Amino acid sequence: QLAMEMVGFLPATRKQIFSLLSAILHLGNIRYKKKTYRDDSIDICNPEVLPTVSELLEVKEEMLFEALTTRKTVTVGERLIVPYRLAEAGTVRDSMAKSLYSALFDWIVFRINHALLNTKDLEESIKILSIGVLDIFGFEDYENNSFEQFCINFANERLQHYFNQHIFKLEQEEYRTEGISWHNIDYIDNTGCINLISKKPTALLHLLDEECNFPQASNQTLLDKFKRQHEGNSYIEFPAVMEPAFIIRHYAGKVKYGVKDFREKNTDHMRPDIVALLKSSKNAFICGLIGIDPVATFRWAVLRSYFRALVAFREAGKRHLEKKSGMTRKSPRTPLSDLQGTNTLNEKPQRDSFSVGWNGRTGRQGRLSSSGSMLEEDGIFVNPTSSKLLERAHGILMRNKNYKLKPSLPKHLLDVKSLKYLTSLTLHDRITKSLLHLHKK
Repeated sequence: QLAMEMVGFLPATRKQIFSLLSAILHLGNIRYKKKTYRDDSIDICNPEVLPTVSELLEVKEEMLFEALTTRKTVTVGERLIVPYRLAEAGTVRDSMAKSLYSALFDWIVFRINHALLNTKDLEESIKILSIGVLDIFGFEDYENNSFEQFCINFANERLQHYFNQHIFKLEQEEYRTEGISWHNIDYIDNTGCINLISKKPTALLHLLDEECNFPQASNQTLLDKFKRQHEGNSYIEFPAVMEPAFIIRHYAGKVKYGVKDFREKNTDHMRPDIVALLKSSKNAFICGLIGIDPVATFRWAVLRSYFRALVAFREAGKRHLEKKSGMTRKSPRTPLSDLQGTNTLNEKPQRDSFSVGWNGRTGRQGRLSSSGSMLEEDGIFVNPTSSKLLERAHGILMRNKNYKLKPSLPKHLLDVKSLKYLTSLTLHDRITKSLLHLHKK
């Protein structure tokens, strides 16, 4: 809490963050079961969790239930509602939780970067000064390795390649340029392994994406495609026995990966039904997380706040008029031209009398003076005769230990210029990247 406060997270924002984290945790507690009277339909074992999740996400409970148990498919001229299978429902639930957590994580990093942003960084002539924090992944090799280990180890390969380039290759080239004598350091270049996994158009990741788009694809067809494209590659091997697996020679050693669930986990993203559910949330914080463009979302939030304030002022004016509707005026209002004549106290005798109530607030008993200072019931405008009394009351109020000052506006508020700067600074600063990769099926 203290760390969040130091980087400018207001109490209301912290409450929204913890509410969303609570919703994600409760979402993971949802369990499914097959309906006894229908083989192709499912139900939720613990429906008592749904009200809690819907309240935290501020969405309708019935819409949440439909999004977690059925999917909507639009065909030519009709709209179908198809129930999930048991395994599919669990995948959709986990995808929703993981995507929300990922979007929240990116949003927190984004706001921290903005809190640390210097206004000089926005000037093109100033060189950007920054501190990068690298969370090194641990290289994983278990008895059964799947898509998660494949992604983590690929990240390790990229980090190792970055280390080789900057510590060995570029540094030694600089020594050679400056004529410094040193013993050449040999290192293992893992560029070939990285190209095997990520270089288009025949990389393993791109072949996997292709298989995910074919409805009739299977684990065997994926493995066969790997074999056809990389049979002679020294960085990949295939077991001699008929085993649905492949072996990659990483810089840290060989790792065997089973292709089971590779396709399912690669398409583990948010369905449009879930995105529509979250967009219907009454919580502006959640709606902002799933916005496509952070700049557009920010502009819409400003516009929405303006209209909300406008409506609030109008409603307050209506209530004020309703409150005053029972009062009768002794004489008509003073013309505006007369009120604008002077700001000094007129020497004419005042026709109004003023009084101070038991609570120290000044009330109006007559109409406004034609040239005197205005005085309203809420004490916004006062005349000189009562201003000293109000100043004294204000001093007593300020000395009261229980009196708390209203929080001032936080520094480093977002604006369009700083928002555009941060979103274009790095590739991963698009807040909702995990929510935009929708199901293609």
